[in-house]
Amino acid sequence: MRIDGKISSEAFALDQTPLVDGEAFKKQLQNATDAKDLEGLKEACQAFEAFFIQKLFTQMRKTSEMSGAVPKSSALETFEKMLDEELSKEMGKAGGFGLANAMFDNIKRAYGLDEKPEKSSTEDLLSQLSQIE
Repeated sequence: MRIDGKISSEAFALDQTPLVDGEAFKKQLQNATDAKDLEGLKEACQAFEAFFIQKLFTQMRKTSEMSGAVPKSSALETFEKMLDEELSKEMGKAGGFGLANAMFDNIKRAYGLDEKPEKSSTEDLLSQLSQIE
């Protein structure tokens, strides 16, 4: 902020760090799998999905045209970035596209973190057949 009372645009610049970056995600994922922390693993997967959704929003905004009703300004751009980030976080927590759940299930299986390994349908069928005899 300048002394004359005018606020510079840098004073309200958004934190440009992404919701999750590659190294932070790898570290969070590694820590969760090493500690067999399923809650931490789920959070890492949700953060990745939120990051993915935010990237989709950003790209969609680039392709849409403004109607002219609201002039494009730095304030509007800041608002849109904040809106996209918050929407993507909430969508990620709420299940979003299902990417986080799919990742969570696959990583659990890959690292052997399943509490009860699921039987395949073939194993179920064989088990039922053996009970009949």
